[in-house]
Amino acid sequence: MIELMDTQALYLVGISPNHAIDFATKYETKSYGITRVDVGSSTAWVRPIDRSEFEGPDGERNLADLQWLTPRVMAHDAAVHRISTAFTNVFYPSRFGTLFSSESVLRSLLVHNAPVLADFFASMAGKREWGIRLHADRLVAGRLVAAAQQPTGSLAAAGLNYLRQKQFERDLAYRSEDFIQLGIEAASSYLQNQLSQIVRRPLVASAPTDACPVVASFSVLCDHAAEARLNDLINDWNQQQFTVTAIQAALMGPWPAYSFCPSLSTPTAEPIAA
Repeated sequence: MIELMDTQALYLVGISPNHAIDFATKYETKSYGITRVDVGSSTAWVRPIDRSEFEGPDGERNLADLQWLTPRVMAHDAAVHRISTAFTNVFYPSRFGTLFSSESVLRSLLVHNAPVLADFFASMAGKREWGIRLHADRLVAGRLVAAAQQPTGSLAAAGLNYLRQKQFERDLAYRSEDFIQLGIEAASSYLQNQLSQIVRRPLVASAPTDACPVVASFSVLCDHAAEARLNDLINDWNQQQFTVTAIQAALMGPWPAYSFCPSLSTPTAEPIAA
């Protein structure tokens, strides 16, 4: 049993199947201060931390401080990647900053969710999560809309004065955004029709001046044997559809299956992780 001081908590890195191998030595998890807690068929990978890092006034200040936050998020991701790789991606990665007040509370969670975790580990065999980002090329979109909307002949030949030309340009900008939305819908439909395990992810806002912003993001769970086909699907879209939709797809990853982790609940049925 891990003994904690009153000021400490257990930081959960993630949960793996319980294999009787010294991963702490073989994969150098000790360099991250990580130890294992075995409960039945699951192993939780944890490290003791000072609770004030994430709780109370100090915690609020830390979580708002990028200089404090960035190296710790990177260390969390590195630990998740190391252990996930050791288990060939059959791993339940915890979200950054998931804490437990004691080992007994953590053990209760693992016992309560044993069937959920067993099903998840079985479903992840031979699979990895990939990301797909859709980028909208605003310059290409503007050209496509202009080609469709431009009056016959030049603006001067059509007798449009300066104010009418500016109005046309403003209308063109609005039409370009509508055009991009149609392209997003087309690309989304294409991906969802071709891929069975795909979820849409929240977007981080792009700068208004970004010429090729990310306009949609997806996560895909893919068998190792099907990864070549996934890459072909992305290439086919870019070669055949980019010039008519202004939407370009980019493949990212792979990484641990954050997007496909089931929610875990406490014995009181309150979800604690997703």
